[in-house]
Amino acid sequence: MSKKITIFIVIFMAIMLQVSFLPNILPSGVFPDVALIIVIFWAARSGFNATWPWAILGGLMLDFIYFWPIGTNVFSFVAIVFGASYLAKRFLVADNLSRFFIMVALVISGTVLNESLTSILMKSALGETVNFQTLFFNTDLLLKIIYNLLIFMAIYVPLLKLEKFIAALNLRLKMAR
Repeated sequence: MSKKITIFIVIFMAIMLQVSFLPNILPSGVFPDVALIIVIFWAARSGFNATWPWAILGGLMLDFIYFWPIGTNVFSFVAIVFGASYLAKRFLVADNLSRFFIMVALVISGTVLNESLTSILMKSALGETVNFQTLFFNTDLLLKIIYNLLIFMAIYVPLLKLEKFIAALNLRLKMAR
């Protein structure tokens, strides 16, 4: 139970950081997807079965906060978590340095996929046509990738420590029973 509460608090704080703090300090109007980065990290480390409920929760929270149609971020997050966990099972068998660079590649591809899916879903919900040239080839996407990579590099080690803390907490709870 405490693991679930800890993960909920981490996702909630990441979303609050993403929607309230980062837009105020970044000048471009493009800000990183902190919640997406965290669920990609957990999907790569824990697998799809352990992460999909947290992807749904994070997506729902973002849909409510952004006032987007319900399911826009949920669909995007679950698809990205599925892909990240699938690719992680295939490629994350190497040492720590290779593992970090594979995680970087997962963050880049997850950023592009999230931006594409949410843009397509939002435009289709509004009845607009999607221009795929501006969807993939724009400076906002490049800035978002750069910001997401910077945030990922900043939170990679704390997320590893949080994972160890949660594992130790679960071990203590099992011993107490």
